[in-house]
Amino acid sequence: SLTSGHGRILRRYAEQVILLFDSDTAGMEAANRGLEVCLSQHLDIKLAFVPEGKDPCEYLLVAGKEGFDQVLAQASDVLEYKWNQLQRAFQTEGSLANKRAALNEFLQAVATGLAAENLPVLESGLLANKVAKIIGLDPKEVNADINKRVERLSKSKQRQDAAAEAVDWGRGLYAVAQREILEVLLNEPGLFHTLEQKVTPDLFDVPVLQEIAAVLLDVLRSDEDFSVRAV
Repeated sequence: SLTSGHGRILRRYAEQVILLFDSDTAGMEAANRGLEVCLSQHLDIKLAFVPEGKDPCEYLLVAGKEGFDQVLAQASDVLEYKWNQLQRAFQTEGSLANKRAALNEFLQAVATGLAAENLPVLESGLLANKVAKIIGLDPKEVNADINKRVERLSKSKQRQDAAAEAVDWGRGLYAVAQREILEVLLNEPGLFHTLEQKVTPDLFDVPVLQEIAAVLLDVLRSDEDFSVRAV
Protein backbone atom coordinates (compact mmCIF):
# COMPACT_ATOMS: atom_id res chain seq x y z
CA SER A 1 0.00 0.00 0.00
CA LEU A 2 1.15 3.56 -0.64
CA THR A 3 0.84 6.26 2.01
CA SER A 4 0.89 9.92 1.10
CA GLY A 5 2.57 12.56 3.22
CA HIS A 6 6.23 13.08 4.19
CA GLY A 7 7.37 11.06 1.20
CA ARG A 8 6.75 7.70 2.82
CA ILE A 9 5.95 4.55 0.95
CA LEU A 10 5.36 1.33 2.81
CA ARG A 11 5.52 -1.94 0.94
CA ARG A 12 5.05 -5.33 2.50
CA TYR A 13 6.57 -8.59 1.27
CA ALA A 14 5.15 -11.43 3.38
CA GLU A 15 6.39 -10.55 6.89
CA GLN A 16 8.89 -7.90 5.79
CA VAL A 17 8.10 -4.20 5.78
CA ILE A 18 10.23 -1.69 3.85
CA LEU A 19 9.94 1.98 4.77
CA LEU A 20 10.97 4.21 1.87
CA PHE A 21 11.96 7.83 2.47
CA ASP A 22 13.35 10.88 0.70
CA SER A 23 17.13 11.24 0.88
CA ASP A 24 16.96 14.82 2.16
CA THR A 25 17.28 15.91 5.77
CA ALA A 26 13.54 15.70 6.38
CA GLY A 27 13.52 12.15 5.05
CA MET A 28 16.37 11.14 7.35
CA GLU A 29 14.62 12.71 10.34
CA ALA A 30 11.38 10.91 9.46
CA ALA A 31 13.30 7.62 9.25
CA ASN A 32 14.88 8.20 12.66
CA ARG A 33 11.50 9.00 14.24
CA GLY A 34 9.99 5.79 12.93
CA LEU A 35 12.80 3.45 13.91
CA GLU A 36 12.03 3.00 17.59
CA VAL A 37 8.39 2.30 16.82
CA CYS A 38 9.44 -0.30 14.25
CA LEU A 39 11.96 -1.92 16.58
CA SER A 40 9.40 -2.16 19.37
CA GLN A 41 7.10 -4.24 17.15
CA HIS A 42 7.63 -7.82 16.01
CA LEU A 43 8.14 -6.83 12.39
CA ASP A 44 11.00 -7.39 9.97
CA ILE A 45 11.70 -3.75 9.13
CA LYS A 46 14.10 -2.43 6.51
CA LEU A 47 14.81 1.11 5.32
CA ALA A 48 15.36 2.39 1.80
CA PHE A 49 15.94 5.85 0.35
CA VAL A 50 15.22 7.20 -3.12
CA PRO A 51 17.98 9.19 -4.89
CA GLU A 52 18.33 12.74 -3.65
CA GLY A 53 16.07 15.33 -5.20
CA LYS A 54 13.08 13.03 -5.64
CA ASP A 55 10.30 11.91 -3.37
CA PRO A 56 9.21 8.25 -3.60
CA CYS A 57 6.13 8.92 -5.72
CA GLU A 58 8.08 11.07 -8.20
CA TYR A 59 10.83 8.47 -8.39
CA LEU A 60 8.34 5.68 -9.09
CA LEU A 61 6.89 7.67 -11.99
CA VAL A 62 10.33 8.50 -13.42
CA ALA A 63 12.20 5.21 -12.83
CA GLY A 64 9.29 2.82 -13.29
CA LYS A 65 8.84 -0.53 -11.59
CA GLU A 66 12.36 -1.79 -12.35
CA GLY A 67 14.12 1.25 -10.90
CA PHE A 68 11.77 1.31 -7.94
CA ASP A 69 12.42 -2.38 -7.21
CA GLN A 70 16.19 -1.73 -7.31
CA VAL A 71 15.83 0.87 -4.58
CA LEU A 72 13.82 -1.56 -2.46
CA ALA A 73 16.39 -4.31 -3.06
CA GLN A 74 19.05 -2.04 -1.51
CA ALA A 75 17.03 -1.59 1.70
CA SER A 76 19.09 -1.97 4.86
CA ASP A 77 18.26 -3.44 8.24
CA VAL A 78 17.22 -0.89 10.89
CA LEU A 79 20.27 -1.48 13.09
CA GLU A 80 22.55 -1.57 10.07
CA TYR A 81 21.24 1.88 9.12
CA LYS A 82 21.80 3.21 12.65
CA TRP A 83 25.26 1.61 12.73
CA ASN A 84 26.21 3.35 9.47
CA GLN A 85 25.03 6.66 10.92
CA LEU A 86 27.16 6.08 14.02
CA GLN A 87 30.23 5.23 11.97
CA ARG A 88 29.82 8.34 9.80
CA ALA A 89 29.50 10.53 12.87
CA PHE A 90 32.77 9.24 14.34
CA GLN A 91 34.68 9.13 11.06
CA THR A 92 34.02 12.77 10.18
CA GLU A 93 35.18 15.94 11.89
CA GLY A 94 31.73 16.58 13.31
CA SER A 95 31.04 18.12 16.69
CA LEU A 96 31.17 16.18 19.93
CA ALA A 97 27.43 16.83 20.34
CA ASN A 98 26.67 15.16 17.00
CA LYS A 99 28.79 12.14 17.92
CA ARG A 100 27.11 11.88 21.30
CA ALA A 101 23.67 12.10 19.65
CA ALA A 102 24.54 9.37 17.12
CA LEU A 103 25.85 7.13 19.90
CA ASN A 104 22.76 7.71 22.05
CA GLU A 105 20.43 6.93 19.12
CA PHE A 106 22.26 3.70 18.31
CA LEU A 107 22.33 2.44 21.89
CA GLN A 108 18.66 3.33 22.29
CA ALA A 109 17.83 1.40 19.11
CA VAL A 110 19.65 -1.67 20.42
CA ALA A 111 17.90 -1.39 23.79
CA THR A 112 14.49 -1.00 22.11
CA GLY A 113 15.07 -4.13 20.07
CA LEU A 114 16.11 -6.06 23.17
CA ALA A 115 13.20 -4.82 25.29
CA ALA A 116 10.76 -5.92 22.58
CA GLU A 117 12.56 -9.27 22.25
CA ASN A 118 13.14 -8.30 18.65
CA LEU A 119 16.92 -8.63 18.87
CA PRO A 120 18.93 -11.67 20.05
CA VAL A 121 21.03 -11.03 23.15
CA LEU A 122 24.10 -12.48 21.41
CA GLU A 123 23.75 -10.02 18.55
CA SER A 124 23.40 -7.11 20.98
CA GLY A 125 26.64 -8.23 22.67
CA LEU A 126 28.48 -8.20 19.35
CA LEU A 127 27.13 -4.73 18.60
CA ALA A 128 28.25 -3.51 22.02
CA ASN A 129 31.78 -4.74 21.27
CA LYS A 130 31.80 -2.90 17.94
CA VAL A 131 30.58 0.30 19.61
CA ALA A 132 33.25 -0.02 22.31
CA LYS A 133 35.99 -0.12 19.67
CA ILE A 134 34.71 3.05 17.99
CA ILE A 135 34.34 5.14 21.14
CA GLY A 136 37.25 3.66 23.12
CA LEU A 137 35.27 2.29 26.07
CA ASP A 138 35.27 -1.10 27.78
CA PRO A 139 32.53 -3.33 26.25
CA LYS A 140 31.26 -3.95 29.80
CA GLU A 141 30.48 -0.23 30.15
CA VAL A 142 28.59 -0.22 26.85
CA ASN A 143 26.64 -3.33 27.87
CA ALA A 144 25.82 -1.78 31.24
CA ASP A 145 24.46 1.32 29.49
CA ILE A 146 22.30 -0.83 27.17
CA ASN A 147 20.98 -2.86 30.11
CA LYS A 148 19.94 0.34 31.95
CA ARG A 149 18.08 1.50 28.86
CA VAL A 150 16.33 -1.87 28.51
CA GLU A 151 15.25 -1.69 32.16
CA ARG A 152 13.84 1.82 31.70
CA LEU A 153 11.97 0.78 28.55
CA SER A 154 10.53 -2.30 30.25
CA LYS A 155 9.27 -0.23 33.20
CA SER A 156 7.81 2.35 30.84
CA LYS A 157 5.97 -0.33 28.87
CA GLN A 158 4.56 -1.80 32.08
CA ARG A 159 3.22 1.63 33.06
CA GLN A 160 1.74 2.16 29.59
CA ASP A 161 0.10 -1.26 29.60
CA ALA A 162 -1.41 -0.59 33.01
CA ALA A 163 -2.70 2.81 31.86
CA ALA A 164 -4.13 1.34 28.65
CA GLU A 165 -6.01 -1.33 30.61
CA ALA A 166 -7.51 1.36 32.83
CA VAL A 167 -9.05 3.25 29.87
CA ASP A 168 -12.23 2.03 28.20
CA TRP A 169 -11.67 2.65 24.48
CA GLY A 170 -15.01 1.14 23.56
CA ARG A 171 -15.90 -2.15 21.93
CA GLY A 172 -16.97 -3.15 18.45
CA LEU A 173 -16.43 -1.80 14.94
CA TYR A 174 -18.11 1.55 15.61
CA ALA A 175 -15.62 2.29 18.39
CA VAL A 176 -12.77 1.28 16.09
CA ALA A 177 -14.13 3.61 13.40
CA GLN A 178 -14.25 6.51 15.88
CA ARG A 179 -10.60 5.95 16.82
CA GLU A 180 -9.60 5.78 13.16
CA ILE A 181 -11.35 9.07 12.40
CA LEU A 182 -9.33 10.76 15.15
CA GLU A 183 -6.10 9.14 13.94
CA VAL A 184 -6.70 10.36 10.37
CA LEU A 185 -7.40 13.91 11.52
CA LEU A 186 -4.27 13.95 13.70
CA ASN A 187 -2.13 12.83 10.76
CA GLU A 188 -3.91 14.77 7.99
CA PRO A 189 -5.51 17.79 9.70
CA GLY A 190 -6.06 19.51 6.34
CA LEU A 191 -8.85 17.04 5.62
CA PHE A 192 -10.97 18.48 8.41
CA HIS A 193 -12.08 21.55 6.48
CA THR A 194 -13.54 19.41 3.69
CA LEU A 195 -15.38 17.23 6.22
CA GLU A 196 -16.22 19.79 8.90
CA GLN A 197 -19.97 19.41 8.47
CA LYS A 198 -19.79 15.62 8.80
CA VAL A 199 -17.26 15.23 11.61
CA THR A 200 -19.05 16.53 14.68
CA PRO A 201 -18.78 15.66 18.40
CA ASP A 202 -22.01 13.64 18.32
CA LEU A 203 -20.26 11.06 16.12
CA PHE A 204 -18.36 9.89 19.20
CA ASP A 205 -20.21 7.91 21.85
CA VAL A 206 -17.21 6.45 23.71
CA PRO A 207 -16.52 8.84 26.65
CA VAL A 208 -12.73 9.02 26.27
CA LEU A 209 -13.04 9.49 22.50
CA GLN A 210 -15.65 12.21 23.07
CA GLU A 211 -13.15 14.07 25.24
CA ILE A 212 -10.35 13.69 22.71
CA ALA A 213 -12.63 14.71 19.83
CA ALA A 214 -13.81 17.83 21.66
CA VAL A 215 -10.23 19.02 22.12
CA LEU A 216 -9.08 17.99 18.65
CA LEU A 217 -12.02 19.57 16.82
CA ASP A 218 -11.60 22.77 18.82
CA VAL A 219 -7.95 23.01 17.77
CA LEU A 220 -8.79 22.20 14.14
CA ARG A 221 -11.45 24.94 14.03
CA SER A 222 -9.07 27.55 15.42
CA ASP A 223 -7.18 29.89 13.11
CA GLU A 224 -3.82 28.79 14.48
CA ASP A 225 -1.50 26.46 12.57
CA PHE A 226 -2.23 22.90 13.61
CA SER A 227 0.26 20.99 15.72
CA VAL A 228 0.03 17.84 17.80
CA ARG A 229 1.70 19.81 20.60
CA ALA A 230 -1.29 22.19 20.64
CA VAL A 231 -3.66 19.23 21.01
